[in-house]
Amino acid sequence: MPSQNYTQVHFDFPLLSAPPPNIQTPNSRNMADAINKITEDNYNSMATSLTKMTESINTKFQEFHNKQEDISRNAIPSMTLLERISNKLTSIDTRLTGMETKLTDKINGLETRFTLMETQLTDVTNRTISVETKVENVETNMGGLKVEMKNQFAIQNKLSAAHQHNSAARVSNRFFVNKPDDTLYNLLCVDLDEPDVIGQPLSNVPEGKEALMNLTRPEMIQLIKALGQETTGSTRAQVKSQLLIAFGFNQ
Repeated sequence: MPSQNYTQVHFDFPLLSAPPPNIQTPNSRNMADAINKITEDNYNSMATSLTKMTESINTKFQEFHNKQEDISRNAIPSMTLLERISNKLTSIDTRLTGMETKLTDKINGLETRFTLMETQLTDVTNRTISVETKVENVETNMGGLKVEMKNQFAIQNKLSAAHQHNSAARVSNRFFVNKPDDTLYNLLCVDLDEPDVIGQPLSNVPEGKEALMNLTRPEMIQLIKALGQETTGSTRAQVKSQLLIAFGFNQ
């Protein structure tokens, strides 16, 4: 607020020093002196009072003027503080608006990610169900495969038993070639050059016993197993004895 200049109040009250000029007679002069004295005292007293009152008024005006100047000086910092507060509030409002925008973007981004995760979880669930279905199908197929394998094993066992029976029958009716250097397979082969011994029991073939006697212990054991039997002895003599009895030879 701009300062204002105030004019001090001034009253000029001159003191009376002479009687009024129209009083001339001696008697009247005494009276006039008395009146003038009274008037002068009263006038001077009133002038003194008015002077003091004027000084008091001027003092009050000066104090008021000083207060006005103090108010004017303090008004500028107050306005500056208000402006700073207003600027702060504007800045806070701007920052809050920016934060609100960022939070909105974050929330939208999270919603999008949650939607994507939900879709992925749905896909995973569907894949899990598909895998479970495939596992069930595999288990079903494995169950069928187990049954099929059991049937195959049963058939194989039957074929193996039949094969062992046929092998034993063939072995017991074939001629053994006396060739110590040949393998067991060659020893069990029928000598097609001697058709008269084909189909004959091995015990009827003169070379049969000698061929059996020339076999090694592992070959004897393998031949006994080929006949569908298990070895009852452990030494070569025991195995040879069991093999000869199996082919109908007397020891």
